[in-house]
Amino acid sequence: MNNPVFHYELRRLRWPRAHSIRWLQGYIRRISFVVPLILGLLAGGLSLVASRFAFWFIFPVVAICVLVTLAADMYYVLITINSISRQIESGHWEMLRVTTLDERQIIAAQYAVAQIRAWRVAAGEVGLRTFLGITVLVSVGYYQIAYGSRYWDTLDSALSIASLVGVIIVFIAEPIWRMQTISAIALAVSASGSNIATAALTAFGSVMGLHIVEVSLIWSMMFTSFRILQTIALYRYDLVVTNLSTCLSIILTTALLAAFFRFVQRLALRRALYAAFRNR
Repeated sequence: MNNPVFHYELRRLRWPRAHSIRWLQGYIRRISFVVPLILGLLAGGLSLVASRFAFWFIFPVVAICVLVTLAADMYYVLITINSISRQIESGHWEMLRVTTLDERQIIAAQYAVAQIRAWRVAAGEVGLRTFLGITVLVSVGYYQIAYGSRYWDTLDSALSIASLVGVIIVFIAEPIWRMQTISAIALAVSASGSNIATAALTAFGSVMGLHIVEVSLIWSMMFTSFRILQTIALYRYDLVVTNLSTCLSIILTTALLAAFFRFVQRLALRRALYAAFRNR
């Protein structure tokens, strides 16, 4: 990014201090994908040897994922909530306003730096979900291949695996979308210039609302898909049609979630731009 504000803010970061963006990209790949992939394959293989291991192992990991999600959301808010307001109080923001830099570039730089700081925790959350997703995929995929042919044909098994892969992809991508969205929300709240207590409460309330809408969208799509499948079953139950409908519902849910997060990001960044420049 050829942005002087971005490079200035990047030099002030404590993490990744003295490291390049390329190093950060390698860190994200290792923590989010490479290491979890290897561990997930090992855990999935172990679950094939001991089926009880999979049952008693996956549920605690899911509970840990929920706790990590809540902790990560708090972290994203806390590291961003004071980014612009601190500069407003110190007078540094007024100096930025009188430069020839485009206002959108300044906000984009602040947003990029907020995401770089957030990746320190986001990489771990994505890695945990990758690990869980690979473990489930290996376990379920093995049983589908080994025993599925007794009950379903190859197309049915392939569609079932495809549906599972789709769910896992959304499960892994969701923390990235959420981190980007929460960083934008916290940036907008920071630009409003409120005191730290009010800003924190506003940001955390917005994050809770984000989760409520997200869960509502997912459940709405699941309920709609269930009713469609129920209607299809009334006329003629066909496992291939059922699996195709499931795949379609997963694709639509993914597109809807991605569009929702993107919409909130843009809305928050526009609010940050208005609060930081237009409203002063």
